[in-house]
Amino acid sequence: MGLEKKNAFKSLILYGILSSAIAIFNLLGAFRSGPCTPNLDILSILLLGPLSLILSIKNSIAAFVRKQPTKYSFYIHIVVLLIWITSLTLL
Repeated sequence: MGLEKKNAFKSLILYGILSSAIAIFNLLGAFRSGPCTPNLDILSILLLGPLSLILSIKNSIAAFVRKQPTKYSFYIHIVVLLIWITSLTLL
């Protein structure tokens, strides 16, 4: 059980760092997008969903096919993906 919690903790740290980076990109004026050119403030938000989708697929294969201890990480990635989809539909 220790390895599974360690993998989940790594996933939480990843999303903590990504959330901090997205907040910094959106708060600082240096990364603002123009009308025709997306910059880091938009791209960082748009890339979060595909990243969590790829990681959830990778962890689902590892957890359910190879029987590796990554089920908690899989659930974390799915929750982040659902939050990302919900937040994009509400914008």
